[in-house]
Amino acid sequence: MRASPRQGMPGQETRRSSGKRVQLRLATLPIRYRLPLLIGTLLFSVLLASTWASYRDVRESALEVGRERLRTLTQQLASQSQQSMPLLLGKTATVANEPAIQSFLQTPTPVMRTAAVNLLKQFTPPDDPGGIQVELWGSDRTLRMALPESTAPLVSNLDPEFAQCAVEPFRSLGQFRAVNNLPAYPAAAAVKDDQGKAIGFLVRWRRVSPTANVRKQLAELLGSEAAVYYGNSQGAVWTDLEKIVPMPPANLGASQEVNYYTRDGNSVMARGRPIAGTPWAVVVEFPDHAFLIQAHRFLRRSLLLGLGLLVVGVVGAVVLSHNIIEPLRALTEAASAISAGDYSRTVETGRHDELGKLASVFNAMVASVGDSRVDLERSEHQYRLLFESNPLPMWVFDRETLQFLAVNEAAIHHYGFSREEFLEMTIKDIRPSEEIPRLMQALSQPIKGYQLSGNWQHRRKDDTIIDVEIAAHSIDFEGRPAELVLANDVTDRIHTEETLRVKNLELATMTQQLWQTSKLATMGELAASIAHELNNPLATSALRLESLAAQLSGNEQMSCAVEIVAQEVERMGRLVGGLLEFSRRGHQQISTLNISEELARAVDLIEYHLRSRKIELVYEFDNNLSTIHADRQQLRQVFLNLLTNAADAMPNSGKLIIRAATDHAEGGIAGVRIEFADSGSGIHPKDLERIWEPFFTTKPEGKGTGLGLAICRRMVEEHRGTISIDSVLGSGTTVSIFLPSANRSGEKSRNEAELELIAN
Repeated sequence: MRASPRQGMPGQETRRSSGKRVQLRLATLPIRYRLPLLIGTLLFSVLLASTWASYRDVRESALEVGRERLRTLTQQLASQSQQSMPLLLGKTATVANEPAIQSFLQTPTPVMRTAAVNLLKQFTPPDDPGGIQVELWGSDRTLRMALPESTAPLVSNLDPEFAQCAVEPFRSLGQFRAVNNLPAYPAAAAVKDDQGKAIGFLVRWRRVSPTANVRKQLAELLGSEAAVYYGNSQGAVWTDLEKIVPMPPANLGASQEVNYYTRDGNSVMARGRPIAGTPWAVVVEFPDHAFLIQAHRFLRRSLLLGLGLLVVGVVGAVVLSHNIIEPLRALTEAASAISAGDYSRTVETGRHDELGKLASVFNAMVASVGDSRVDLERSEHQYRLLFESNPLPMWVFDRETLQFLAVNEAAIHHYGFSREEFLEMTIKDIRPSEEIPRLMQALSQPIKGYQLSGNWQHRRKDDTIIDVEIAAHSIDFEGRPAELVLANDVTDRIHTEETLRVKNLELATMTQQLWQTSKLATMGELAASIAHELNNPLATSALRLESLAAQLSGNEQMSCAVEIVAQEVERMGRLVGGLLEFSRRGHQQISTLNISEELARAVDLIEYHLRSRKIELVYEFDNNLSTIHADRQQLRQVFLNLLTNAADAMPNSGKLIIRAATDHAEGGIAGVRIEFADSGSGIHPKDLERIWEPFFTTKPEGKGTGLGLAICRRMVEEHRGTISIDSVLGSGTTVSIFLPSANRSGEKSRNEAELELIAN
């Protein structure tokens, strides 16, 4: 038997093998091919990434040059257009205020008309090559004259232009309009009388069409591939200075940002700028490719250079791979010979680099492995001796089939099976049937190294069930995955521990009973001491209050306050007496009570305490609640204790629900169920079991004696009722009390009779 460490489960080996098959393409590729492939891939990735990053930078720089040129050109064109307009409007305003024009509008006689026509002909071709038509309008928005003669107004509505001319500076340029499918614009000026009042308007219609000289200047300024457009900043009429064209895709007339869009299938960048003092805007477009020519050339050169570097790198990798592979091949052949048992094989590379050092280390390893083989055979003999002579049962089983592969003499002696019987069994055959699911669950988990697996039950050949502790270790047993197991019988020890546990439990129970008796005795002594110390001052207070009440007989308000204090003094006296009730019973004063009234009175006594803590009270009382037979003072003491506890659980505001409803207890006994539900901090589950114990309290030291709930429980049970607490930590606590109802027919019920018997 040869043992060697083994990691993992058989199922995991299968998964790892599957993972290798997934990586078959690269993992099994010879290094002589893999190394050039990896270097070439890495070099290609680096060259591609660097080339693309450089191209992007060059491209962005070229586009930035284009954007800057756009900003400059649009600024220049807008300035030039702005400078040419004052001359045009000034000449129009000068002619508009000639006496001939003023006289015609005021007195439209043929003579005056002839003088006005002669004056306005300077604005028509051929005197004005860009002019289309001249119109003279009255202040009432009616056309008085148009040149050429007998022509209709080009646009019927010129109200925006007239409105601008009616005020300073009495002139305006109108928006572009389509006139016979050609772009045109009006230049208007007001005709004023001697008092400066507008009596009419002179409108000059002009084409948007520059002269040949202007076109030449634009071409030199913009370049052959650029395009310029003029149009309305807030309108859709645009022109390329020859014809009407569609409005730019973006609202470039109102924006001065560079925009990108497609025109005629080409990507262009464009920038618009409003022309100050006019309703117009100018837009300049440049095709992107005009600025990207150099970037594209840079990309082509970079790709060619990168391709050359890639070829050089791959060739170098092939040469490097060959220099590495040959020494590795010699090492592989030597290792194969060693695995076949030839420990005399060595490797000579004749190199002094890392591979030469590897060959030297390999030769030293071969010599060491030969020595280790001898030591291993010696260790295996010692291991077998240790296995067979161990006084504790040991065995080896197959992880896959669970078959026993080897057992020692201690296992044969302890379990009663012969060696031959063991080797024909599986490890499930020495387990009770109920232990087999747990066994299979444990075997489904991998065991790494030496591991304790807890207590198990085994079955001997005579069917005796024993308790054992198991230690296991994964090994390789003759090429098979196996487990080496050491078993220690702990049946006697577990039996002894169980006997001690039962005795300790009995001792703890007796100790608890003695402790409870001691606490009750202490409580009796405390009650007697408190009664002795408090009864005398309480009696003195009662006498003083009685005397004070007699003196205030004429003051109803003060007498009422003194009466309340006297009642509280009386209640304090009864509370002192309640302490004595843990050791002896007192005399009860049974009467018929209305539970809703008693709850209301109890709340009145503690109302200030609740209000100071901002506690919201909610009453949920059934109509026609049953009356009960009870001691009023004891019942009020129960209610006050529970209300105080609820308020203490909600120091910073909360909600307290008081419920009272007719209910039935077990056995069908009719009665009233009273609940106090608060939204306070709740009680920890471990404290609920001790909450009824005298002197046990969860309040801070000095804030409670731990007697309140114990007194409440005893008083409720003396009234043949029940009390319970349900609490959720962090959500609140609900205290539920059930008290049997009084006999409404006037006859004493069994509960009433028992209460009277207790009182007597």
